[in-house]
Amino acid sequence: MKLNQSGTSLTKSGNKCGLVLGELSGEDLNRVYDYSVFPNLLLSLFPDYVMVHRLLPQSKSETLIVCEWLFSPKSMNQKEFNPQDAVLFWDRVDRQDWQVCELMQAGVSSGAYTPAGPSSGAESLLAQFDREFLRVMGH
Repeated sequence: MKLNQSGTSLTKSGNKCGLVLGELSGEDLNRVYDYSVFPNLLLSLFPDYVMVHRLLPQSKSETLIVCEWLFSPKSMNQKEFNPQDAVLFWDRVDRQDWQVCELMQAGVSSGAYTPAGPSSGAESLLAQFDREFLRVMGH
């Protein structure tokens, strides 16, 4: 994903909350890279932090989600370092997403649910995950 403005990040303020990670330069200073490591790890690489989501199934209807943020160790010594800027932003976004997931789980669990057609083009990553899941399950 490309960030619209140079020097920004996905934080509550819109500003970077820590120092740039590693030796990023050029376009990578304005990009976010998202990865899904099957079966339960999501990585989001931002110019100034890494966010890790681990999904830990507890039962067929419950999943524990652990979210962690990683920052440059050099950021810790900076007066401007504000990890809460990222944490609070994602706490809000994740809670909204989780509510949608809970509603979807309730719908899929109802007796009235019938699988719809294929995923839309905007859901290509989700469709790829579904195909990998079905492959691993032997379907």
